[in-house]
Amino acid sequence: MNNNILKNKIIIMTLVASQMLACQPSEVESHPSMLAEKLIMSTQCASQNESMSIRLYEKPDDLRKSLQVITRNNEIVDSLMSKIDFKWLSVLQINMGLKRTGGYSLSLLDGQFEIDRGVGLIRLKLDEPDKNSMVTQALTSPCLFAVVPAGGFDTIKLFNQAGDVLMKQDVHHQ
Repeated sequence: MNNNILKNKIIIMTLVASQMLACQPSEVESHPSMLAEKLIMSTQCASQNESMSIRLYEKPDDLRKSLQVITRNNEIVDSLMSKIDFKWLSVLQINMGLKRTGGYSLSLLDGQFEIDRGVGLIRLKLDEPDKNSMVTQALTSPCLFAVVPAGGFDTIKLFNQAGDVLMKQDVHHQ
């Protein structure tokens, strides 16, 4: 993860420097692709919402609380939190929604995070159980926590592996 954090810092610093030296803010509409990295995935994210949703974490205390609910293990939470420099990075929690069985999961498709005119673009791989497969009969709420560059976007747009838009949601900056 440290290499990806370093790459994102370099990209962000390059963008900031180019804006300060040569570009007017109105001329900069999109940013090059940056890296998004999985922090943690879970099938039990305590979501009661049946549809997909997104939450943005820009402060460590809020993220710590959510990770403690999911992991119930302070050592794991401390380890995960140590990987995030909130000066440069934010964390997106992407919830798949409440599901009636097991067998569902989501992951980052290609690890890329693009910003286009204030919209953060992220591609996901959604896994669902096959029609005839045996699955646990239990309510699940799969989610993914992904580390992304901080700032530059007010909206997140999610795409599936076929390129279809799954959802678009404004994010609330803290």
